Amino acid sequence: MPVLASLAVNLTISSNLLMALGIPYDAPGGSWLVKLHPASWLALLSGVLLLARDRQPVTTVRRLLAAEAATCAFLALMAVCVLFTAVATGSDNAVVFLDTFMPAGVLALVASQAGPRARRRCGLLVLGLLAGNALLCLGETLAGRHLLTVYLADQPLIEPPGEFRGTALYDHPLTGATLTAMGVFMLPATRLARAVRAGLLALFLVGLLGFGERTALAATLGTLALRGGLRCVARLRSGRLRGRDLAAGVTAALAIAGLIGGLLAWTSIGERIRLRAYWDASAATRSVEWQALGLLDIREALFGVGYARLAALAAQLDLRVAFGGFETLWLLMFLHLGAFGGVFFLIGFGTLLIGLWRRSAATGRMMLVVVIAVASASNSLARKSDILSVLVPCLYAVMPDPRRGFRLPVR
Repeated sequence: MPVLASLAVNLTISSNLLMALGIPYDAPGGSWLVKLHPASWLALLSGVLLLARDRQPVTTVRRLLAAEAATCAFLALMAVCVLFTAVATGSDNAVVFLDTFMPAGVLALVASQAGPRARRRCGLLVLGLLAGNALLCLGETLAGRHLLTVYLADQPLIEPPGEFRGTALYDHPLTGATLTAMGVFMLPATRLARAVRAGLLALFLVGLLGFGERTALAATLGTLALRGGLRCVARLRSGRLRGRDLAAGVTAALAIAGLIGGLLAWTSIGERIRLRAYWDASAATRSVEWQALGLLDIREALFGVGYARLAALAAQLDLRVAFGGFETLWLLMFLHLGAFGGVFFLIGFGTLLIGLWRRSAATGRMMLVVVIAVASASNSLARKSDILSVLVPCLYAVMPDPRRGFRLPVR
């Protein structure tokens, strides 16, 4: 139950709502009690209940260490990152690992022990909330107004003409686009009727346009096209490719292209993608942000920089973009941790990703690749974000082996 509650809170209660309620979740400074998202506390509660389930926490820990070694190693190394950044650069950097990475590891442990019914409920809950947020995004886009005020750190966002993007109940359009892309790759593993799956696929693709994130849209469409092409080649080699299968694939591709093209041409949905298809402030930032490495002294290169110094570097490079000015995950993580701390992060994060990759089937692997590709082109995982805490349960939801996590039964 806490896992379902954590997912529901992640997909409905954003930093924007917390800030609107007067909770300084994204404001500089303040108590750690309000710096962690409510969903992170629920994830922690789910871990505590897992340990207490059999009233033998020591035995449970030993069993998890043996069966879930990769996840346990990830959690241990993220804890090292918390301590390292708290000592080297301050608690503002440390809270990123506490709120973005460690809850995902706890949810992975709990998900690995979940039963079939819990797996189905989890997957269906995520799909339902993703669909609801996609509808809200489309409503915002057509109305030209946000349901909730969007905050960048502690300042309300003022969007220039042509830059409006739906946000729904998420903290940022990028988060909405990334999570919506996950829904696209969950659909093939459901037992929903084919017409329902087709409708949800169309809704998610239109939602990607509404969120206005080019990388997420391109990565999702490209991966779907690659998947379809590889399946056709495999069937052709095995002699199982039929004319009606090929016709259905071509029809689906044309329908998707027509839907997206029509919306871009005749509606306000996807206006930012149409107007900023090649170059904008984010692209300009990425072209110069790596010059920050040349501005670091030896200590900063080894141990990272704090938020005040990060803002100074952004100002020195004239980066006027949200979330500190730096738009690339790996660069921002290096600036947070330096060379020493970065080693712990890369080993820990890589361990988690490799473990998830090995357990996942094709659908889960595509989801994982798309999310990491989108995250690498942004700073989403280098700040407080719920993307990883939703991704991990979603991956378990489409894993083929019930002993290795929960899945939605394949029709």
